Amino acid sequence: GDLGAALLRHDAAAVRGGGACRTLFVHAGVRLSVAERFGSVERLNEAVRAQIAARGDGDLLDPREGPLWWRGYARPRQAFRR
Repeated sequence: GDLGAALLRHDAAAVRGGGACRTLFVHAGVRLSVAERFGSVERLNEAVRAQIAARGDGDLLDPREGPLWWRGYARPRQAFRR
């Protein structure tokens, strides 16, 4: 629908700045395993867009594990209990 089309026009993650000030911006947090799996912000963004286009089917959109919702760095005790 309209909301999904609007979301597809935006990045899920972005890197801004340079040198020591280079910073990753993402709504929640990116697990190391996710970063290793995709290898770049561009590929991560492509995968998030593909999952949104597939009507929200995919692990990157998972409310507990995906980079748009995962709170492991803010709440490490809850995130790493498993």
